[in-house]
Amino acid sequence: MEAFTDLDRQGFIEQKERFLDVFHTWFAAEHRNLPWRDLACPNPYHVWISEIMLQQTRVTAVIDYFLRFTSELPDIHALAEVSDDRLMKLWEGLGYYSRARNLKKCAQVLVNEYGGELPKEPEQLLSLPGIGPYTAGAIASIAYGLPKAAVDGNVLRVLSRLLGSRADISAQSTKNAFSGLLDEILPYAKNAGIINQAFMDLGATICVPGGEARCGKCPLEGFCKARKLGIENELPVKPKAKPRRIEHRVILILVQDGKVLVDKRPGQGLLAGLYEYPGACITQKQLEDYERGVSEKRALKVYENLFGDIGLNAKKACFALRSKHIFSHIEWEMIGLYVETTDTYNAEALAEKNMYFAEAGELKEHFALPGAFSAYTNAFLGRRGETDGSH
Repeated sequence: MEAFTDLDRQGFIEQKERFLDVFHTWFAAEHRNLPWRDLACPNPYHVWISEIMLQQTRVTAVIDYFLRFTSELPDIHALAEVSDDRLMKLWEGLGYYSRARNLKKCAQVLVNEYGGELPKEPEQLLSLPGIGPYTAGAIASIAYGLPKAAVDGNVLRVLSRLLGSRADISAQSTKNAFSGLLDEILPYAKNAGIINQAFMDLGATICVPGGEARCGKCPLEGFCKARKLGIENELPVKPKAKPRRIEHRVILILVQDGKVLVDKRPGQGLLAGLYEYPGACITQKQLEDYERGVSEKRALKVYENLFGDIGLNAKKACFALRSKHIFSHIEWEMIGLYVETTDTYNAEALAEKNMYFAEAGELKEHFALPGAFSAYTNAFLGRRGETDGSH
């Protein structure tokens, strides 16, 4: 247990029953009311979907997605059968789209091998697509009451402060050590799922990341070594994130008769299988140059150079709307190139290139465009007097 060299782990274990009782009592009175949370009779499907959606995503952002997703796909069988395009549309704007693809893969395995039910045992859950140690522990404990740790960023932060640990929480050894500690004390809890959810709520509302911890409101203040030493805001310890790579891009908004051109991204890599407006990488100098304003003649030339292979001539062209989108490891600096064409196009020929002219209604109901392009979607819909009802 090298991760615990600077704290009194044994003391924490010795106080486990009092700790668990205090934590359970606090959660019973102060827990968040969330649409996927049923403390009396947990729904395993709801637990699973919510935990996948909540990965690297705030609760406030997830609620509407969860309600819409489970309304249309109320069970594992419905999820296993949904089309890929509809699945992506339901997930549109939530980000980290591989999560949705893995949900469907997992649902298909569950239908074929488990009778359409989520298994209880963590080892079986871990064998399923898209389910790692945290999600397996969350499902096993919250849905089925098994004494299994579910260690995410909230739990790592809370335990680091409780135990006064300066161990690097990004290190697997630290995660393993914290998981082992919880696995040791959770069998003594009245309900292990309640304790795991209490860690989640405490980390989200009181023992928060960034800024100062709200120790005066914390039910565990009397147990907290970091609070006793006055180092709660120095913890947890984790390395600085690497700087993101910046890409400069032109985003093509090619319109004809109230329709806009979209294409489908490749099945692998960033935003795999989603729709987008055609784009092209440019230099930072070019982006700044286009933003200052160029003549229509030059804008037409840029369109011809970057997007001539689409095979449609431009009637008008101009640059407008600078936008930015941050992914986990890449930052897109974008500018829109608005182009009108009156050329007759061959829908079948475009479809062979995975390109389609979409009406406003189709953008909102059928084609799943990531949040990276929302500024351009809203601008296009705004020009047509529409509002974007997607998320």
